Amino acid sequence: MNESISSEPAGEAVDPSLVLAAQVLLCPRCQSECIETRSYGKKIGGALGAAAGIGSGMALVLSGADIRAASGSAADPVDAAAGSLAGGVLAVLKSGSAGCAAGAAFGDVIDEHVLDKYRCVECGHAFSQPA
Repeated sequence: MNESISSEPAGEAVDPSLVLAAQVLLCPRCQSECIETRSYGKKIGGALGAAAGIGSGMALVLSGADIRAASGSAADPVDAAAGSLAGGVLAVLKSGSAGCAAGAAFGDVIDEHVLDKYRCVECGHAFSQPA
């Protein structure tokens, strides 16, 4: 039980061969490290996915409202209207956020494989990440 506790900080005893070097992205034209990510596909995909999700959520809510109105089984119409409104808003928000996430994921794939995802701040050259 007499184990000696080292007084060295934990970060100093790391073997340098185990540390992975961070990959630095350089401009293929001017070799600058000042690179920005454009991500046009991710932005547009997220916006289109959110719009599609909101549209489908609205259609779902409106079809459910028609079914509830046809059944006419609400005991208190004010409570039924408030509950329907709150549920409808939550359903539209949920479907919109799901559509946004799916569209952004699809757009990220488009950015990686089709579009030039990166732009050099120094010379303005747009390029994709080398394989």
